[in-house]
Amino acid sequence: MAETRNDYRQRGQMNGSASSVVNKRQSKHNTPTEGENGTNPEANQSTSSSNETCLEEISITQSIRASSIKPNGKRRLCRKSDGRLNTKFTNIHHRQARLVQDWFITIVDFKWRYLILFCSAWFMMTWTFFAVVYYCIMHITDDFEKHNEHESKCFLNVKGFSGLLLFSLETQTTVGYGYRTLTENCPSAIIALWIHSIIGIIFDSVVIATTLSKMVRSNKRKWTIAFSKKASIALYNGDLCFMFRLGDFRINSNMFEAHVRLYFVTETRTEEGEIMPITFTDMNVGYDTGEDRIMVVTPIIIRHIINSKSPLYKVSKANLSSQSFEILVVLEGNIEQIGVTAQCRTSYTTAEIVWGHYYTNCIEHRGVGYIANFALFDSLYEGQNQKVCSAEELEQLQLAENDNPDNDTNGSKQETKF
Repeated sequence: MAETRNDYRQRGQMNGSASSVVNKRQSKHNTPTEGENGTNPEANQSTSSSNETCLEEISITQSIRASSIKPNGKRRLCRKSDGRLNTKFTNIHHRQARLVQDWFITIVDFKWRYLILFCSAWFMMTWTFFAVVYYCIMHITDDFEKHNEHESKCFLNVKGFSGLLLFSLETQTTVGYGYRTLTENCPSAIIALWIHSIIGIIFDSVVIATTLSKMVRSNKRKWTIAFSKKASIALYNGDLCFMFRLGDFRINSNMFEAHVRLYFVTETRTEEGEIMPITFTDMNVGYDTGEDRIMVVTPIIIRHIINSKSPLYKVSKANLSSQSFEILVVLEGNIEQIGVTAQCRTSYTTAEIVWGHYYTNCIEHRGVGYIANFALFDSLYEGQNQKVCSAEELEQLQLAENDNPDNDTNGSKQETKF
């Protein structure tokens, strides 16, 4: 990423040279004894073993650091297909307890099959639980031994546990009592019915809210937003720009208040030697001027002007393939029908960025409207008179041209003046 393999090799060579200097100093302090060649074999063995140990440590360090750097396009923070983030969390203390405390969002995050299974299991548990409660009440009041409805004290037309289970189901689903009913002669059963009704209403509200929240979630809206497969770096009105194209497949359901964000994701190393695996740098796409707020009616091209504040300022066509970074694209807006905020993401690696290419026009005016041909959505063509240098070098060339005016122009001005 920010520190390439060559930097690691150079640092390894520096460590190796430093270790050799230390070994030489140690060998000077060890006075050799006279032997066959005038040297000390034990000292030579200790020096060679220390050298081997140092070289082995350097090779292990280099292999560990090199293993963290994978080829371009292999390691991504954001998936190209669906925009999901490739992040996992481990060693979180009391994670399950924290998820239980935030139980509503946890239930909403369930997959549909797990949500249906959870709700069905909870319904059956509550029906069975209160059926057992009613069974205990009938057992205490000896209602099972009373076969005459005039002698019955708590429930009518209930002969066993299956009847109580149906009574519990009818109570919680509010289907009404047509055959099995509760009498006025059993206060304990009336209190149990109150509690059962309140719990049933609360749980029904939770299930409805959870299902509705899951149904109106906007995570499926990303499948109707299209991002170009390739991004490009090319000249636009004299400035070197990073550009990509996005569009919306829906016609009658546009995203309003939509805005775009670009983040330069890379690995950096601080002056103190600390390596930051993931560093986000904001890439301006018109935040100050309001150009980042867009309306995706037709496919549009988003451009980031590469200037001195851009992380792509020193990137040229020659060193683009050797760079290791990822540009994260975030499109966020409100869905018109339901008023819910939706977010769509994608990313571009150096292998997905082409130099000096432009997007083919895919919008055509016909009659009183416009037609967007998505067959040309990813189409690119190579531009003419493209600069292969970086934005920094291009700026230096422009300054040099401004500092050296044309001699013919100066001469004509002098003749006119005189």
